[in-house]
Amino acid sequence: MLLDTVAGAGKDPGFFYSGTGLSSQTCRLLNVALSRAQDHLVVVADVAFLRKHLAPHSEALAMVDHLEAHAQTISADQLIPILDAGQLANLSEEELARPAFFEHSEVAVEWDVERARRSIELYSAFMDREPVRRWARMLGLRTAAGIQVTVFTRPPEEQQDPSRAVRHQEFVQQLEAVGCQVEFRDRMHEKVLILDGSVLWHGSKNLLASIGPTDLMMRYIDPASCDRVRRLMERTRMERPARAPWRPAEPAESAAPAPEVPAQRTEPTGKVYPGLVRDGRLYLKVPYEQKDDAKRLLRAQWDKAAGHWWVDAARVTREQAARWLP
Repeated sequence: MLLDTVAGAGKDPGFFYSGTGLSSQTCRLLNVALSRAQDHLVVVADVAFLRKHLAPHSEALAMVDHLEAHAQTISADQLIPILDAGQLANLSEEELARPAFFEHSEVAVEWDVERARRSIELYSAFMDREPVRRWARMLGLRTAAGIQVTVFTRPPEEQQDPSRAVRHQEFVQQLEAVGCQVEFRDRMHEKVLILDGSVLWHGSKNLLASIGPTDLMMRYIDPASCDRVRRLMERTRMERPARAPWRPAEPAESAAPAPEVPAQRTEPTGKVYPGLVRDGRLYLKVPYEQKDDAKRLLRAQWDKAAGHWWVDAARVTREQAARWLP
């Protein structure tokens, strides 16, 4: 039985821990989870965080006390170390084969890309000018060496507006010009790099887009994991419906009305829904217990008349707000 205690973000442990007392939902759900273990119980927890923020009389805190007294404690870095890119060249083959996290992992990723011998598969839903320029130069060297390079990204039609669609197409052409094969995937969100079918990078970084300083990537060496991730991404793509592409508004004289395009229309309508952009506002679906996170991370504001939270669409990208978008 594996119990992951993470239910919130920031200083809030999450709505799950708000209940106290034996009849509370918190206590009942913890009892169900813990009592199901027949052989092994693995609990993933930031113990210091829980001790600091849980109520003193919380049954969840009693659980933490009991586990610390009776369970074997293993720190996260014992299981998956956090490494610096500069360490890669000095690691043994055994150490290289172990999964590891890399912060600010561009250098570590480039180290692997330069050593690819057969194929490079790069999944990046979004693209920005400077990262594409840098990666095109590096990937061009690999295609010139006979390496098959495939880049998966969203189609230009899925961009928010015509100017972004044109810019996205320019980036695609820039990659194709250096020998990359570019394939479009509707509504993709994966951030993955697979090298030679055996080295897997997976995490929160869109490698071809400008990303913040907190992005983290994990590195595996395992052909089976590469195949599994490929199958999972393909199955997910097949199961979810494609989002209708952006289209300009129909001319006024046209008899046919413009098609409804959720999450990307900007023309005014009476209905407000998560993903809509109107008057420069990108509307979100923010649960009550996560409103403080949305305000702190994205400066989200409440639209009382519409009954939705919103952010400045010119300042916050859909990627940054993906947690609260459909």
